[in-house]
Amino acid sequence: MNVKSGFKGPTTGLAVDLLARQEKLGRPIRIGLVGCGEMGTDIVTQVSHMPGIEVSAIAEVHINAPERALKIAGRGSDSFAIAENASKFASTLELGKTVITPDSGLICTSDQIDVVIDATGRP
Repeated sequence: MNVKSGFKGPTTGLAVDLLARQEKLGRPIRIGLVGCGEMGTDIVTQVSHMPGIEVSAIAEVHINAPERALKIAGRGSDSFAIAENASKFASTLELGKTVITPDSGLICTSDQIDVVIDATGRP
C-alpha cells in the first residue's frame, strides 16, 4: 500500500508544504540516498509515508539491501530497477522508478536528484 496516495493528513505544517511544492512543480523532492543499512532503511520507510518527497535513488554496494528496504516500505519489485551507468540511471528515474546503483557518483552528479543523504555511517 502506498501511504502517500489519498493523503489525509494535517492542514498545516511540513506535510502540507511538501505536498503544495509537489503540486506546484509537478514532482516531489527527490532524495538520493547513499548507504542502505539500518539508517538508510529507516529513511526509506519514513519517507514512504511523506507526501511531496521520495527516495528516488539508492547507492549501496550490497544491492540486496535497498531491495529489502523498499520491500519493507511496501514497495513492489516493479517499483525499482538496478542501474550501473548514467543512461540507465536517468531512464529509470524518468519512468518514475527508484534507482538502485552500486555507484554513488551517479547520485552525486545527477541533475535529477535534489538532495543527497549520506547514510553510510562513515561520512
